[in-house]
Amino acid sequence: MYMGVTYQGIITRKRMKSMVLRADLAKRIVKVSCPLFTTDRTIDQFVIERLPILIKKLEVHEKKPESEDGIYILGEKKNLEFEDEKEKQAYLKRIAINYLKDKVPYYGNKMGIKEPYKVRVKNMKSRYGSNSRVTHTLAFSTFLFHFPPEVIDAVIVHELAHHFQMNHSPRFYRIVYTYYPDYKKYHSRLKKRQYEADHL
Repeated sequence: MYMGVTYQGIITRKRMKSMVLRADLAKRIVKVSCPLFTTDRTIDQFVIERLPILIKKLEVHEKKPESEDGIYILGEKKNLEFEDEKEKQAYLKRIAINYLKDKVPYYGNKMGIKEPYKVRVKNMKSRYGSNSRVTHTLAFSTFLFHFPPEVIDAVIVHELAHHFQMNHSPRFYRIVYTYYPDYKKYHSRLKKRQYEADHL
């Protein structure tokens, strides 16, 4: 039990070097994978230390951009309803394409990129954006467009910076911060799932 919630524990011992903790909050299951001869006491201590951290991360990750009172679009709560996921994705794609058609060229010119990038929008689950040097194409996730423009722009600059550095080296981040000094502030909102725009 943790914070008044009872979780089913599943322990798997196998040939591995270190312990791994996973959890499914919806199903209330905690899974521990560990080396063959790990004692129960060691497993208990591992779960006691790691479970609160893992649950906190998962709760943030599972924060939804939509609820009964509306859905966040570009950081603003809108009273919209969609017939199904397909209709929602089509709507987000239209918003995204309209936004990107101006912003990608704007930052591309600012960063001295001579050949304009082609832009695609996809329902990507594992990333917010990508840069393909082979096809000279930037791809962005529809999910990104729940966030405010400042957050979206941080991702645009991040992907354009890969034009110069296809890695995440210190040199790469120097480029990012040169063209987007508040990058850290707004990029952190992605991890925290902070959809709401600033209102000054």
